[in-house]
Amino acid sequence: MIYLEPRSIYDQAIIRTENNVVVYCYYKLVDVLIDNAMKNDNTLTYDEAYDQVVDHIDYNIEGMRPNFTNWPILERDNDCVSEDRTPD
Repeated sequence: MIYLEPRSIYDQAIIRTENNVVVYCYYKLVDVLIDNAMKNDNTLTYDEAYDQVVDHIDYNIEGMRPNFTNWPILERDNDCVSEDRTPD
């Protein structure tokens, strides 16, 4: 299985594995990465961090999908969102 790295950050968004593929909740992943970005750069606003995170996911994570048959899945299902967060 392919896991996103660093696992200490990305594993927080794992919701399951299926057929040897790791499935991440897109919304949890966005939240985790925003928190991490804002901890590492206290000058970032939430909106700036959000934009950076979504760009990173779209181009660097989803962009790798065509290169691997077992690349992780980013599920964009509202059911994977915790009760304390409403997706945008």
